[in-house]
Amino acid sequence: MQRYTVRALDGEAVMDCIICPLDGTKDCSSSACKKRMKQRISAYEDTDLTPERVAELAQADQAGRLVVLPCKVGDTLYAYYNCPTTGICKAVVTDVEVLNGRTVIHTDAFGVLRESDVGENVFLTRQEAEAALERRKKEVAEDG
Repeated sequence: MQRYTVRALDGEAVMDCIICPLDGTKDCSSSACKKRMKQRISAYEDTDLTPERVAELAQADQAGRLVVLPCKVGDTLYAYYNCPTTGICKAVVTDVEVLNGRTVIHTDAFGVLRESDVGENVFLTRQEAEAALERRKKEVAEDG
């Protein structure tokens, strides 16, 4: 990641304008470069994360302790397989757990799923499931 600041010897953050990361010039006071910096700062602020929380998450990630779950308890998942009447079936996530480094998703209707099933066989939105169903129908028609 390209940094826009460096730490001075006293710990103070200062702009690193030796070469502007946007246009390659040595003038970070240009309006284009300032706009880029504002966009980057606002993207960070939009996360509502504090610097302390970002540092905590970064440490957990580096230590291999950070897990990003594909869904949470209460989410609805959608699938197009084994749904003879509607074409799309849905299930509610009842539990999500990490066992031996693998994420396991329990649902009320699909049973137990692997993390890799989400986005491949089951989907977070009905629209994604419908699109997958259409792709599958097209593949079957082309093979048939």
